[in-house]
Formats: sequence, structure tokens, C-alpha cells
Amino acid sequence: MDDTRDRMLDGAIRLLASKGVHGASLGKMLSETGAPRGSIYHHFPGGRNQLFSEALDRTTTSHDRWVAAHAGSTAVSVTEAFLAFWRAVLEGSEFESGCPVLAVTVSAPDGELFDKAASVFASSMEHLTGLLVRAGVPRSDAAEFATVLVASAEGAVVIARVQHSVRPLDAVGELLLGRARHLDAAAATTA
Repeated sequence: MDDTRDRMLDGAIRLLASKGVHGASLGKMLSETGAPRGSIYHHFPGGRNQLFSEALDRTTTSHDRWVAAHAGSTAVSVTEAFLAFWRAVLEGSEFESGCPVLAVTVSAPDGELFDKAASVFASSMEHLTGLLVRAGVPRSDAAEFATVLVASAEGAVVIARVQHSVRPLDAVGELLLGRARHLDAAAATTA
């Protein structure tokens, strides 16, 4: 893949995660990536929406790799890894970045990008559910916990960003880990 195209996709992810759809202008994209002015329409003839849509695809691919790396883990291990991922995003960006998919969901009008974000969330929830099922958690409990895990962590990330502190993530994490321990104990009992 073309290096400029890769830089632009990575830049779009960073800008969406930190500025949202409205803050990720084409000018900021060019400044963020150092790409030449004509490169956006050269690589993304559909313009900004195509660029953002493909950035969401790239986010999905990254999430799929994360899921594959945690196959065979316990509910506690999945939860710890999920929380560690978000801690690294927050601290690595000095509390500037959150989730690019959430940013699109809350800032894109109904339409193609909003629908794309919904699809990405649905896919990631299903993959998390599958991880938990492989850990021995019944599917209904796994789906419920995946929803709680994502919703709680995403909310904690938003609050952590405005507070410039990981304390909200830590507080939510303790509750999530308690529930994950319960799920692992129940899975061990039925195994």
C-alpha cells in the first residue's frame, strides 16, 4: 500500500479520535500527515467520507488483530487487556485521544459514516462476545458483558479525557473486573 495513503488513514484515525468528525478537516489532515494537497482526492476519490470510512475499516482490522491475540483468554484477562489498551491510548496521547468510532458516532450526522460506525461497533461487540464464549461464558452472559465492557470503558475514556486522569477508567475497571471474575468462576463450575 502507498505510504502516503497509509499516513493519511493513520492520520484520519488520530484526528477522529482526538477531534471528531467536525474537527478533522482536510486541512488538518494534510498538516497532520504531511501529505501533498492533491493527495486526498487522488487516494480517496470519494473525499472525506471515503477517507473516514476507510479509517474506520482500519480501526476494525486493528481490533480484529487485538481479538485474535487474546483468543483463549479468560474473561478477566480479556477485561484487563481491554482496560490496558484504553489506558495506553489515554496516557500515550496525553489524554487527547479516545475512540475514533465513538467520535464518528456522536459527531457524524445520520448517513453513511454513522451507519459505518454502527457496523464497526456491532462487529467489535460480536468479536468480544466470541472471546468470552471461548472462555466458557454462556453466549447470553458474554453478549451482555461485552456490551457493559465497551459502554463502561468508552464512557470512562470520555471522562478521563476531560479530567486528564485515568481515575475514571480505574474505577470502572474495578467493577468490570469483579464481574469478569464472577463470569470466570461460573465458567469453571460448569466446565
